[in-house]
Amino acid sequence: MTTSPQTKNSLDARSSPLRRSRLVSVFMYVERIKKQHDLQTYREVLAFSRGEHVERDTIEGRRERTMRPWIKGVRTSVRILVGAAVGGASGFGLCMLAMLLA
Repeated sequence: MTTSPQTKNSLDARSSPLRRSRLVSVFMYVERIKKQHDLQTYREVLAFSRGEHVERDTIEGRRERTMRPWIKGVRTSVRILVGAAVGGASGFGLCMLAMLLA
């Protein structure tokens, strides 16, 4: 059975909220595990998920544990804003390029 491009796109659009809800639920699960087991860095999370000994006395781990919570919030907010600006600028640039080529 073949589907037309229009049907395929409409199916993708309907499954998108389901994919997003799965991603959010996985993210919440990982954050809960991180909080329960005091995991701060990717290396610690990876070691925990593999069942290995978690080495918490690393430079990155100490830096993350001693950082004040408001600094983490500001750092995350800045990353989100920069990402949104870069995404918006690249989308605008691609749109302008498409208009010039059309």
